[in-house]
Amino acid sequence: MKYAILGILALSACGAPTDMTSRDAPFSLEELRVVHPAKVIVTVTPLSSTAYTAGQVQYVATARDDQGRVLKPAAWTWKSSDTAVAVVSSTGLATGRAVGQGIITATAYPPWRR
Repeated sequence: MKYAILGILALSACGAPTDMTSRDAPFSLEELRVVHPAKVIVTVTPLSSTAYTAGQVQYVATARDDQGRVLKPAAWTWKSSDTAVAVVSSTGLATGRAVGQGIITATAYPPWRR
């Protein structure tokens, strides 16, 4: 029985400038509900999983501010630490490719919206 073990090691959120004013933007800031939280917490589920070769695992990432409110990042990226073991799509769908262990990483990019 061949399978790959997938897990989450690193989750990250890229920082955004917090000192932008309306004169800095090419659009009206009042039109957007952009949030600049001091801290962004990214969680991914499931935390660990096993997939047979050619089997798939769907990961879901959520970004929250330091008060627990859900944020909507402008974009997410997904990455596999070892694409020989597993690959991951832009939607978080990981596909096992070979026996081994890999780490699936989700990164959230600003601007944040609630």
